[in-house]
Amino acid sequence: MAAAPTLIFLLEWEACAEWSRHDAPTPRVSRYSGDVDETVEAALSALDAEDPAIAADAIHAWEKLAEISPPEGPTQASVQHLCWAALREQDERDPQRAWAQSCALAALLQRLGRMRYAAIARGETTRRLLFLMDPDEWSEAYRLALETSGVEPPDTDQVTWQHMCTSEELAIVEQISSTLEVAAVTGEFGTGERKNETAERRAKLTHAVLATERKGRPLLEDVVDCRIDLWSSLSETRAAMYEGLLDGLHSAAVVPHTVARRVHRFLTLLGEGKPVSANGALPAELDQVILEEEPEAHPWWSDLQTPAAHQLSELWKLLQRMRVVRRVRGRIVPTPRARDAGIDDALGFLLRDWLGPSYTTETIAAEALMAVIGRGQGITLDPAGPALGDDDVDPTILAATLLADEGWTASGDEIEPYSVAPFVDRAIGELRTLGVVTRPGLAPHVLKDEVVTFALGVLRQRLLHARFPVHTRFRQW
Repeated sequence: MAAAPTLIFLLEWEACAEWSRHDAPTPRVSRYSGDVDETVEAALSALDAEDPAIAADAIHAWEKLAEISPPEGPTQASVQHLCWAALREQDERDPQRAWAQSCALAALLQRLGRMRYAAIARGETTRRLLFLMDPDEWSEAYRLALETSGVEPPDTDQVTWQHMCTSEELAIVEQISSTLEVAAVTGEFGTGERKNETAERRAKLTHAVLATERKGRPLLEDVVDCRIDLWSSLSETRAAMYEGLLDGLHSAAVVPHTVARRVHRFLTLLGEGKPVSANGALPAELDQVILEEEPEAHPWWSDLQTPAAHQLSELWKLLQRMRVVRRVRGRIVPTPRARDAGIDDALGFLLRDWLGPSYTTETIAAEALMAVIGRGQGITLDPAGPALGDDDVDPTILAATLLADEGWTASGDEIEPYSVAPFVDRAIGELRTLGVVTRPGLAPHVLKDEVVTFALGVLRQRLLHARFPVHTRFRQW
C-alpha cells in the first residue's frame, strides 16, 4: 500500500487591513481607553511622595491594565489577566520585576478603595504564577486559577472560548465576566464539595447571558457572526464559503432529531454495555440498528455485500473515536456522558463530536463537504451520473482550494483535488455509518432537508467550538 502524502502546514497570523464584514480578529485582550482620572492621579501622587519607584511601577501597571479592561474600567477578570499572564509575559525572564509591578498596582488599587482587586494583585496565587518558569506548569496552574476564581467565562456545550476574537465577541465575554464577578462577590460560588455545583452555576449564568436578546436575537447568534469573521480571516475561499451560508448557519441552531435516530437507537440497545468479540462483533440483537434502515443487509451505496454486523462494528468504532462509547475488558460500554442518553444528547454528539475541535486536513475536507450539502446541492457519486450544474460546487475541489489557500501543501507540492478526494469520500462514508445519510442518499433532487440542516449545524458547531489555528507552526500529517 502506498504511503499517504505528507501534508505540511504553515500559517502565520496577519491582521487583515481591508477585511470585509466587521473588523480583523485581535488577541483576546480588551480595549479600555479611559484616561487617568483625578482620583487615580491623586492616588499616584500620594504613592510618588512615599516611594517614586513604586509609583513608576504603578503607573506602568495601570496603563497595561487600562489596555485590557472594558470601557467601564477594570474588572476582576482584567486584573487577573494582567497579574497572572500579561506581566509574566512582559517580564518572563525576570519574575521579581513582574512581582514588583503587581505589588505596586496593588498599592494603587488599595488607595482607590478596590480592596478585592488589590488582594488579587499581591496575593499568593499571583506570586506563584509569576514565578513559575515551566510553560506547561504555568498553563495548567493558570487554568486552575481562572476556574477557581469563577469569573472567567467557562467553556460549555454552547460555546468554547478562543484566545483570539473580534472586538464584538470580546464585549460579550466581558459582559459574561461581569455577571460572573457579581455572582462570585455575592458568594454564589462554593469550593470543595460544592465545586461541581459551582461549575454548573457558572455554565448556567453564561448561558443566561448568551440567551439575552439584542436587536431581536440572542447574543449567541452574535457570537456565531463573530466566529464567521474570525475564521473568514484564514482565506478568501473560506470567507466566500461562509458568505453563502449565513442565514442557514443561524437557522441551524435547531436540527431535526431524525438524523440522530441510528445513534440513539444504538445507545439505547447498548444499555450498560455489551460483550464484543475479538473481531469487533457485537451480539446479533444489535444488528437491528442497521437492518431497520437497511433491510437488504448491505449498503445501498455499494454493490458489495456488507453484513449488518460489519456495519455495526464500524458504527461503534466511529462512536469510540467520538468518545461516546469505549471498549473495556471485552465489552463496549457508553462513556459517562453517554449513559442514558436521549435523542437530544445523541444529536449533540453528532453535531459537536463527529468532526471535533481540531483543524486538520480531514476536518477541512469534511467542512467543504458540509458547505456543499448546506447549499442544498446534491452530490453525484456515480461518474456516469448527471454532470454538475453551472452553479454547483464540487466538494473535492472546494476542499483542495481551502487547503491550498490556508497554507497546506502535499509533500511540498500544491494541493490537488485527487489527493483530497479520499478525505471527502471518508466523510461521506462516516455519515452513512452514523445513519445521518440514508436512502435515497446525496444524489441531486433527492437530498433530504434534514441532511441539509445537519450539514449547516455541523458547520455552526465548528464555528462555536473548533480551535482557531493561531500561532501555528509546521504541522505534518
